[in-house]
Amino acid sequence: MARLVVALAVGLAAAASDLYVSTAGSDSDDGSADAPFRTIQHCHDVAAGATCHVSAGTYRETVTVASDASIKGEVGVIVSGLDVLDGLEWTQDAQECVYRAPVSRANISQLFYGGRVMIEARWPNVVVGQDEDVGAAQMASDAWRKVTNGSAYGRIVDPGLRVNHSWEGALATLNVAHQWDTWTRRVTKHEGDAIEYPKDLP
Repeated sequence: MARLVVALAVGLAAAASDLYVSTAGSDSDDGSADAPFRTIQHCHDVAAGATCHVSAGTYRETVTVASDASIKGEVGVIVSGLDVLDGLEWTQDAQECVYRAPVSRANISQLFYGGRVMIEARWPNVVVGQDEDVGAAQMASDAWRKVTNGSAYGRIVDPGLRVNHSWEGALATLNVAHQWDTWTRRVTKHEGDAIEYPKDLP
């Protein structure tokens, strides 16, 4: 996970006054040292000509800088675009080995746990070493299966697909080596060691 240590000085050098931001603050406070704001963005928005002093901590927000305010962060300030998923309630799906938890956010493009990026549930599985690049691991040759005889456009045959659950509804990521192209299709049928997917573009 990339971390950004903030030590910014934006705008004019002469600050008219000092405002403060803390993870223990509130944007309804006055921004003083004793009653700091909670977000960097709010401090910036009200701090025309002033200096926002940001205390150490993790601030999960997007900061748009568009004024002559100055923003100065202590050592240990982290601005993160990640949202914490708290209170997940996991339930077992009808399919074996599948668990689900509803989340309020849609289109989660990256998921981190313990400071490391997670890989979506997939087959073949990808094991990423402690210092290994996730992208490189997912593109390694052992992270892909090769089609076998009987495969055609719209149908994949592989003995490894013969499992005790259905692949229907899963996303199949297909890498067409001779076309230098990778694309995904929703699996519409699974029977034995074969899956089928739409031939047309989604």
